[in-house]
Amino acid sequence: MIHLDKRINQPLKVPFAEANGTTGVTVFSITFLKDGVVHPGLVPSTTEIGGGIYTVDITFTEVGVYTVIVDDSIAAVVNVVEKDFYSILQDLDDVAQGSWVYDKAASTLRLIRQDGNDLAVFDVVDNVNVSSRERQ
Repeated sequence: MIHLDKRINQPLKVPFAEANGTTGVTVFSITFLKDGVVHPGLVPSTTEIGGGIYTVDITFTEVGVYTVIVDDSIAAVVNVVEKDFYSILQDLDDVAQGSWVYDKAASTLRLIRQDGNDLAVFDVVDNVNVSSRERQ
């Protein structure tokens, strides 16, 4: 069984083995639970890899904890999230290694990723008494 975090709207292939190692099977009983409740709205496909090994191919469009059950066996538990661990690490790396631009005329602060794209834009208050930033 696989347990992983997956970003929302990203395709996923969950491998599983046919119980008897049979090749050429085209129909499997596939059930999805979302947060412990049967979730009938997902439409997966299956792909044969070979030697009785297949994948359930699915793209999750809602955040939640999904259990993928194939022929009465749990194949995976997938925590579908807005941002996965890699994305968070990438954001931290971009904050540390990227640049920033303070536009005093517009009173904005832009954090810029290493690739040149905006990571975040803030409205800035800067006067004699206080300096602060609030995310737009």
